[in-house]
Amino acid sequence: MELEDFSIEDIVEIVVGQQQQLGAFALLPKDKSVLGSMGKQTAKGTSLTDLQYKLLYTILVQDHYIAQFEHRGFTKETYLAVLSNTRTELRDVDRSKTMTVTYEIPSIRNRWTAASGTAETVTKDSPWIKLSFPFNKKHLVSVNEFSKLTSNYVHLTSSRDHYFKIDERVVYELVKEFQYKGYTIDKELIEFYNEIKYVAKNPTEYQPTVKNGELVNFHPATEKWLLDHYGVPSQDTAVRYKDHSIQFDIANIDEALLSDASETLSALSKSLINRKSVQVLVRPDDWLQTDIVHSLVELERLPVLVILDTDDCLRDLRTSFERFNQYVDRSEVSVLFRVSNEVNPAFNTFVKEHKINNPVTEKTKVVYICKDKLPKPLLKSEWMPESVVRIGSTRLQIKIDQWICDCDMVIHYDKVASPWSPSSYTYMSYQSEKRKIEKI
Repeated sequence: MELEDFSIEDIVEIVVGQQQQLGAFALLPKDKSVLGSMGKQTAKGTSLTDLQYKLLYTILVQDHYIAQFEHRGFTKETYLAVLSNTRTELRDVDRSKTMTVTYEIPSIRNRWTAASGTAETVTKDSPWIKLSFPFNKKHLVSVNEFSKLTSNYVHLTSSRDHYFKIDERVVYELVKEFQYKGYTIDKELIEFYNEIKYVAKNPTEYQPTVKNGELVNFHPATEKWLLDHYGVPSQDTAVRYKDHSIQFDIANIDEALLSDASETLSALSKSLINRKSVQVLVRPDDWLQTDIVHSLVELERLPVLVILDTDDCLRDLRTSFERFNQYVDRSEVSVLFRVSNEVNPAFNTFVKEHKINNPVTEKTKVVYICKDKLPKPLLKSEWMPESVVRIGSTRLQIKIDQWICDCDMVIHYDKVASPWSPSSYTYMSYQSEKRKIEKI
């Protein structure tokens, strides 16, 4: 074949070794990656885009490559003429960059990415963002990071379209990232973004707030529930609202009202209602179990689930029961585990003699379990604790950890918090900072 019959695709394949009729060529280090990639593409029969053609032409007209072809007996004029030829027509590329709202997305076969190939388009009931752009590595890196914000992200292999189910955080991050990068963005997304940005800059106007006599910025259903259960915010109820502020994301409580309401609380109770985390470490060197029980009663945190360590269960049960016995009738106490008589017969005897082997009912105020097993009777009952006390902060059996994850106050009574303690709290709806164990 004469050089005149070649195209720019043939030249790049010859240079990178895809075609070997002219021997080996020396590539400049800065060109190896681009030429290698282009050579593989053209060898597969994929046409060049106009930008790819311009890039290849710019590289191949360098004297470094012209000289190697001249060394093989071809003139510069012939070589440059060949670079003006293409094997196939240049491929049209959609270079538009858009962010639009759509109700149609490709069908999903797994959490993030549908399988390669044609996917049936289905209509969804809720809106999605369709982010479309030609290949751009920096933009793909950004999309990959944003896909971690949600489990509702869809992208078909080799597609220029990326789908995100609309929520406030996704809209805020996507528009913030791409609004000044040449994208055409739907007006409603821009308006939504501006509203979110305003809220972010003026949080106090929108955060749930408890004032004397009123609840501000609460969902109507939440407001009704709070009023039904805790009453109208006042000096008599302010402590309960503060104590449950993590659970209901209450951002602000009238300071004067709370100060008056908490004036008579015990020192531990004051620390507990002002906790920043769901889980708190109460150290035996600082507080007695008597203090904990008093605070639970004072804060109306019964019923309570008490989790014992199997190694010292009799000692801890005896101590805890004696403290609760001042406030709770023994008929309202249920110990839901036993210890082998070969290991510790005194434990079972203690439970029997004190008549605290009661079934769990809606009247039960204190339930004892061990850290190694979640009892089936507890699962089958509709009983749920208002608080959890862990005597010892050692690792829990995973089912227990998951079962208590909705409780908004978990007290670890130990000298130090175990690194295993918050292991399963990734299942919680609370933010990460609320999963940490706070020392009180």
